[in-house]
Amino acid sequence: MSTNDDLLKHDEQTPCGAFFERRYLAIPYFPTENEIRLRELAEEYHRRCEEYDRTVCTGPLRNGEVMPADGAELVAINKNAQYVLRRLEKQVVALGFDRRQWQKAIIDAGHRYRHMP
Repeated sequence: MSTNDDLLKHDEQTPCGAFFERRYLAIPYFPTENEIRLRELAEEYHRRCEEYDRTVCTGPLRNGEVMPADGAELVAINKNAQYVLRRLEKQVVALGFDRRQWQKAIIDAGHRYRHMP
C-alpha cells in the first residue's frame, strides 16, 4: 500500500506526471533488464562488503552486522567498500546509468539488505 508521499515521488528516469499516472491508475511497472541488473549489482555491493567485513572485523554485532573494533579495521573495510564500489561502477556505466542512479540503487538495496531474514 502506498502513501500520499509515495505518489508524489518520482524516479530519475520517469517524468513526474508519468510516474504519478502509473501509480494512480495502478498500472503495473515492469523494470527493464538493465534496471534489474542495476538492482542486482547494488545488492552484490552490499553482499560483498558484508562478507569482507565479517572476515576483518572483530567488534560486536549490531543489528546483525559486524562492527569494526578499532580504527585499523574501519580503514580496511572502508578501503574494501571503495574498491568494490569502483569495480561494480564500471558495469553500471556500461548499462547506461549515471553515478546518481547508482548511488540511489545502493541506498535502496541497503534498506532491503538490512531487512532480510
